[in-house]
Amino acid sequence: MNDTPTPDNPFHCVVDFDLFRRALTIASEEEERPYITGVFVEPHPAGGALLVATNGHSLICLRDKSAITSPVGGIVKLNRQTLRAVKHATDRVGLTPRLGVSHGRASVVFPKTERQWRKPEFLNLATKPDASVVAHQWDGVVVNATYPDWRRAVPAPSDNAVVAGFNADLICPLAAALVGGGIVARVRIVPGQGEEAAAAEGHVPHLVFGPNHVDGFGVLMPIMHSGIKAALPPWFEGAV
Repeated sequence: MNDTPTPDNPFHCVVDFDLFRRALTIASEEEERPYITGVFVEPHPAGGALLVATNGHSLICLRDKSAITSPVGGIVKLNRQTLRAVKHATDRVGLTPRLGVSHGRASVVFPKTERQWRKPEFLNLATKPDASVVAHQWDGVVVNATYPDWRRAVPAPSDNAVVAGFNADLICPLAAALVGGGIVARVRIVPGQGEEAAAAEGHVPHLVFGPNHVDGFGVLMPIMHSGIKAALPPWFEGAV
């Protein structure tokens, strides 16, 4: 599927800003690969959208059941100034902030009612912001590229126990992005199915799951773990 927006098939969306922000923390910052520096908003057949982001080593997929999006997906990227503006809008009272993207521009609003952001006119705020908009971005919102086939990176769960090594700098951000809300992140890392030799060496992708209320999952790529201990030290005598 070609998920690159075109003039004949323009991309637009209204998504949960908090979910978007969490996914964006996992996106890459490598400008050499601009197609993974944003969040891929993919329409879901059952309604809503999937918010997908990856840095090449870990991946997150969150479902926004209430999202409104065009039939074609798009890669959305917000700059630090826009994100900072939303963070500082602490005096706004309303529902969960909504990110509206249309014609390559973006606005964030704290709607007072669900009906407000579900109206077709809501998308007009992306091009003609009014006083209700807490953050607006005029350009650099939609990345003009095709998002990689991210489903190829998602393994089927495996019941086999494997010894794998992980980059600790990747685990904490992924856990925080999955759980969100400043809650202490508790996750379960499950090995995926893969080639027998790769599985034996702990080189298969692993699935990362959060608590039951989290409507999404993560994928974590292991690292070569030669030189990383996999046994208790000989001086420890308390092992049973």
